[in-house]
Amino acid sequence: MNDIADRLERETDAARAVLAAYHDLLADDDGLTDDMIEGQTSLTEAIRRAVVRIAEIDAMVEGLKGLADKIGKRAKRLAAQKENLRTILAVAVEVVGKKRLECDIATVSLIPGQPKSIITNEADIPAEFWKRADPEIRGKELLKALKEAYEEKREIPGAILGNGEPYIKIHPL
Repeated sequence: MNDIADRLERETDAARAVLAAYHDLLADDDGLTDDMIEGQTSLTEAIRRAVVRIAEIDAMVEGLKGLADKIGKRAKRLAAQKENLRTILAVAVEVVGKKRLECDIATVSLIPGQPKSIITNEADIPAEFWKRADPEIRGKELLKALKEAYEEKREIPGAILGNGEPYIKIHPL
């Protein structure tokens, strides 16, 4: 990948040099400028390949999201099936009246469960047993307030309004 980036950088530098040398000749002729860039470099082909790769990546990401969703659902079904089987085993051992049953591949033992809390009314539970949520900055509201503060020439302590990062917009055919 480094060789490709180096080659592209050299070709871009060469295209800049050609364009600078022929600046007076090209004037405002965008078509001629585009033709000269393409003639001196493979920049257009590199851009085309990057756009195709972005489309491939988008398709793969969407496919993987769908697959991950299906796998997650399957994992939940299997976990539920496992718990159902464990419950059936516990009932079977209990019905027989034994603490354990042996077979050729395992011994199934019925172990008394640990005590657990059962909430009957949340409102009655004392505050000492509640966990506070971690504070979280509401980003959209802060951005809106920063924009308003900028217009009004005032500041919001602890935050500033920054320039957005440039991004590429691809217009498919």
